[in-house]
Amino acid sequence: MSAYASLADASNANDHRLAKQKQRLCPKNKEPLFTNVTKDFKGTLDYILYTSNSLQPTAVIELPIESEILSRPDEQLPNAQFSSDHLALLSEFSYVRG
Repeated sequence: MSAYASLADASNANDHRLAKQKQRLCPKNKEPLFTNVTKDFKGTLDYILYTSNSLQPTAVIELPIESEILSRPDEQLPNAQFSSDHLALLSEFSYVRG
């Protein structure tokens, strides 16, 4: 199970932050639209996987939109604003008692 996909399935329709985050996920697989951007590639290479019988994601870091990362059309990662060629993914979990 993936932390971003799991929270995308959450049914809290009144949470505007969740709605904003869902716009930054692929509608088909509910993963980030991209975690790596180079001149020849833009896609998702990174995931946060977990075991759902012992953990439940409670929050994830907000993903940036492409225009926040790439200020010029020929720009890629890393750049002056993002120091790695991969975006940071972060999730908070709670333990599930079985």
